[in-house]
Amino acid sequence: MALIAKVCFLGDGKVGKTSLINQYLGKGFSSEYLPTLGSDFASKDIELESEYGHQEIRFQIWDLAGQPSFGSIRKAYYKGSIGALLVFDLTNPDSLMNLEQWINEFSNHSGVPNHTIIVLANKSDLKGEITISPPEIESYIRKNLLSDGKDAIERLRYFETSAKTGQNVNEAFESLGHAILKKLYS
Repeated sequence: MALIAKVCFLGDGKVGKTSLINQYLGKGFSSEYLPTLGSDFASKDIELESEYGHQEIRFQIWDLAGQPSFGSIRKAYYKGSIGALLVFDLTNPDSLMNLEQWINEFSNHSGVPNHTIIVLANKSDLKGEITISPPEIESYIRKNLLSDGKDAIERLRYFETSAKTGQNVNEAFESLGHAILKKLYS
């Protein structure tokens, strides 16, 4: 029987949340932008080998609209979420600066202590347009997202991803799965 893990995709509008989910589900990439209206739902079963043995996880994936006008709607979907994939756009510095408010909103409404958050630096395929460097990302995470001073790698993992090429999309979900299992079994 699979462990059911409710997870949310969070971040500003146009950072690529829906495209990352579609890539993960094997639906490919579309360059056409269609904003998520409220929320969307998908699920995927995975199998992981971990220090706790063979584990099956069913991810319940909630894709939540990033536009401010959907703020009151999003709050209802956070309830019971054990993890989140927090997405920003490597070509949009404002989307990085807004991560702290996304974590606060999620933490205030999930109702789950010690949830797992993975940060995805998306659009890594746009090499000539990237305006945020890895040191800037790591500095921002340490200064703004790690309030208790724990090491960034242990507390918040981050991956550079591309919804277009699929870079690190599966790895991010596997990392999320392993982190969830570690919290459940420790």
